[in-house]
Parts: sequence; C-alpha cells; structure tokens
Amino acid sequence: MSKIIGKCPICNEGDIVEEKHFLSSRIYCTNCKTEFAVRGNKFKITKYPSSAQPDVMERLKVRMNQWHTLQEWRDIAKYGYTESEKVYIDALQGKLPALQSLFTNIILHKGETAFLEERSNLLEPHSVRVYNAGAQGISVPIPGLKGVRYRVGGLKGSSESHEELKQIDSGTLLLTNKRIIFVGDKRSKTIKLEKIIQVEPYKDAVRVAFEGRKKPLYFTVSDGKLWSSAIEGLCKNA
Repeated sequence: MSKIIGKCPICNEGDIVEEKHFLSSRIYCTNCKTEFAVRGNKFKITKYPSSAQPDVMERLKVRMNQWHTLQEWRDIAKYGYTESEKVYIDALQGKLPALQSLFTNIILHKGETAFLEERSNLLEPHSVRVYNAGAQGISVPIPGLKGVRYRVGGLKGSSESHEELKQIDSGTLLLTNKRIIFVGDKRSKTIKLEKIIQVEPYKDAVRVAFEGRKKPLYFTVSDGKLWSSAIEGLCKNA
C-alpha cells in the first residue's frame, strides 16, 4: 500500500511515496529513487538519487544526516541553502538592509550606515585566583597523651589562576559599516571594523578580538551567528 507525500524536492518530477510493508516502510521518489526517513514534517536523505547533476549531489552530500522540510530540501538542491539560511549568506557578503535613521539615537559619522541594533550586555574575561591551603613539616607524638601529635613546621599553600567572564555593563549595541558601537549605562566602547582581528559566534553572544587590546570583548545578542556573519561581511568592505 502506497501513499503520496508530495513532489520530490530533488528532481521535481517524481512523487515521494510511502510504501508500507508489514513490519517496515519505505519512503522514496518514484523518479530519481532518492530515499528518505521522516520525522514529523522533517525529512532526512538515506539514499542519494541514482542520477543527478554533480553540483546538486555536492549540495546534498554536505547535508548528510540533516533533517529538513521538503521545501528546505528543494532550496538546498537548487541554491545550496535554505530560505532561513539566506540571511546569514547575505550577511557574510555584506548584504544587509540598512536601519532607518529614526530607529537609532546614536549619532553616526558622515557616510556611516547602521545595520543591526539591540540591547546587549558587555562582558570581559577576568583572571580569578584560587588558593589551596596545604601543610608542611612533621608531626611528633606528645609524651603521656596517647594518640595526640604535634606538628612542627608551618602551612604552605598553592594558588592557580583561571579566567571567568564578568559582566561590565548593559546598554545598546550597534553595528555600522564603519564601527561596532556599544553605549552602556556606565561606559561607551567603539571598535573600528578595520581593527577587528577575529569574530566568533555563540548562540546568544558574539566574541570580538581587535587590535590594541590583549583580551577580546563579549557582547550578548539575540542571534550570535547573524551578528558574526554581518561583522565579517562588513569587515571585508571596511
């Protein structure tokens, strides 16, 4: 017994059908023979098409073991990325919609355009030293007092240092085509894009290393990948 699920996103010609057997089922395209596993509305390719253009095969194979909707697989086969990923691709290429000037109250320089802005926390790495107490010397028994000993010598401890992130300030973070601007409740910080050495994304933050400072700065944001991609893309044209 077979059930049609939809049009194949790989070849766009055959139908994806679910062929049910007594103890198992098979989901495949009637034309290109691509096979899928299904989980809710997400699909994973378990067998690649028997015939496909080399560029299409390359786009599919880098997505091995990934789950996507049929429309997302259609976009991947055609473009190499999904619609939701396009914003990051555009950001890496410096293609960002400019913010309306009325959306920010931060004064910009001539020729400067704002692209991203949101509330953010500024964090810096700080060294924290931990002390571990220890003892040195020898212990000798006290005559007449069974089981009681007296230590001769002193105490000697050791210490070790490690870094922890410490929140320094809260405020507004703005990205322009020239600078990263942080205007906090206590302090302000400006980083010229041309001075940036490295940018690293986290799920909800971005790490920025730049010339003139030994330790990087961390900014909390709603989408670390978007901010990182945008900074990297704009740096290329700074």
